[in-house]
Amino acid sequence: MQLALAISVSSGSAEATARLPQAPESVVEFLSLRYWSNNVVNYDEKVTDGFYDVYGIASNSVTRGKMPSLVDLQARTGTDDVDYEVTLVDRRTDKELQHLEERVSNISLECQATGMSQIISRLVVKIAVIVVAHMGGPVNDVDEMSRRWTTRSYELRNTLKTIPLGSIDCGLSRHRALLFKVLNVFASLSGISF
Repeated sequence: MQLALAISVSSGSAEATARLPQAPESVVEFLSLRYWSNNVVNYDEKVTDGFYDVYGIASNSVTRGKMPSLVDLQARTGTDDVDYEVTLVDRRTDKELQHLEERVSNISLECQATGMSQIISRLVVKIAVIVVAHMGGPVNDVDEMSRRWTTRSYELRNTLKTIPLGSIDCGLSRHRALLFKVLNVFASLSGISF
């Protein structure tokens, strides 16, 4: 089910793109905005460093449909009453994400070396297993996972201005889908086309 959700988030629609406000200056800002507005990142689009997911600020809230910039969000001080979270993809500083990508790279090389048929489908399943294990295991009780995430989110928000994707060790479906997309993109950059 989580794999299906991740694939669903990874696939986009022209309709969702058409509903977006004026496009931001960069591709990464555009993808972040589309994800925030419509929960869509197209299958063939790369989630690169600088992509961020803002959760808890609705697109119809006081921002009037304008997604806050990452710079503005990071400028908030620890004394500000923050009731939202910002998940950031930044491979340069996110050591845990680097470690996960190394694992995916090794699995990718193993799959290619053993000459497995259906390399892509097996690799996708292995990436899904990595995501589930890293994000707190299978979700048997949604309420319990939500409670765990609420506690962990509070801890992360109080210590960091943004939450590095790799730091999320008990993620909800949106975190799992995003990590799945990022690791799939990394696998494709390692030589396997999805």
